Amino acid sequence: MKYLQGKYMFGYLKISVHGERPELFFEKLTSRGIYTWEVFKQDQNVCHGHIRAYDKNIVKKIAQDTSYEITFDNKQGIPYLVNRICQSKELIVAGILSIFLFFSLSQVIWSINISGVSKEIETKINNTLENQGIKRGAFKFLLNQTSYIQQNILQDVPELLWIGVEQKGTSLNFTGIEKITQDDIRAETSPQHLIAKKNGVIKEMRITKGVPLVSVNNFVKTGDKLVSGNLQDALPEDRIEDADNEPMTDRKLIAAKGEVIAKTWYEVDVSIPLKINYDRITSNHFNKYYLSFGNKQLLIWGFKESPFEHLHIESEVNPIIKFKQGWTVNWLKKTYHEKQTFIDERTIEEAKVAGIAQAEASIRRQLGKNANILSQKVLHESTESGKVKLTLLMTVKENIAKEIPISQGD
Repeated sequence: MKYLQGKYMFGYLKISVHGERPELFFEKLTSRGIYTWEVFKQDQNVCHGHIRAYDKNIVKKIAQDTSYEITFDNKQGIPYLVNRICQSKELIVAGILSIFLFFSLSQVIWSINISGVSKEIETKINNTLENQGIKRGAFKFLLNQTSYIQQNILQDVPELLWIGVEQKGTSLNFTGIEKITQDDIRAETSPQHLIAKKNGVIKEMRITKGVPLVSVNNFVKTGDKLVSGNLQDALPEDRIEDADNEPMTDRKLIAAKGEVIAKTWYEVDVSIPLKINYDRITSNHFNKYYLSFGNKQLLIWGFKESPFEHLHIESEVNPIIKFKQGWTVNWLKKTYHEKQTFIDERTIEEAKVAGIAQAEASIRRQLGKNANILSQKVLHESTESGKVKLTLLMTVKENIAKEIPISQGD
């Protein structure tokens, strides 16, 4: 009954009709286009029902042309609630104070978040912020501009290369980047070899540092050394024995760098159903708005019932107030999209194409965007229980170099 939607929003009331055969009065209202509901007959001369608030004056005019006596009571809905509130000075004062309190709380910083830095640097940033009067409970309009805050932090914390400052609602968010120290550089450039992380046939070598130990078209196994970080491996054979007598500290050890591109193989099993169910989201939708407190939600607007059989719901949360205790008051918007469900059947050949695409996607997720799939071959194919099962051999071109540190025994 669509005419009942939003009845509380616009108000409704109970009407009592007194007279001979009072049900005829409700029939007359219906013929005039006035909606009534929950109509029941109390006795032979009394009948009750409900009407919308904005139909009250029309009902009175209709009753004037009849012999029926009507009364109105049990008024419900937002218009009558507002009217009762306006007649109470205490409630008006309480409402004004609540609005003032709500506005005041929304102008206070309730959370300070620092990310991207170590605990030690985070402590220094917090100390700098406290010296500037930036802390939980501070009013936003008393704070300096974000550019000035950023400049002061960079001056007081020299370990920072950059820091971003963002004010979002009642939160201040800081994102920092630390400077790279010499110790970090030494750690990043510690001596290392490059080894093969899987079997393959080498197709390309892009070595920037180190001594290559393999060549293009060589077959290598997992763990084989590809590029050496020991420069002695580049010496002629007649000098290696003399070099081995030198102490390790005098040897030329570097961090081998580069890429070794090889052709590798993967065996992938996939199962593809011949009958598939899929959902489609249409452009039809409606919105509802809530105030949320923890797990509780209070509906503010959007009282109509869903006209769709299946729904896809998207939520958008915007914090209004965040209290020190950790709980927040949020403005929640829910968008209800119409979702249609379809059933489709495909042939065995179509299932094979989908299976190959599924296997390729799986390989790309596993190896990353730099891997290049060269070919695929079906090793085994079967159909059972409404599914096509494939075993595929995937030929891939990828970087197989893996860094390992050089130990004293190398």
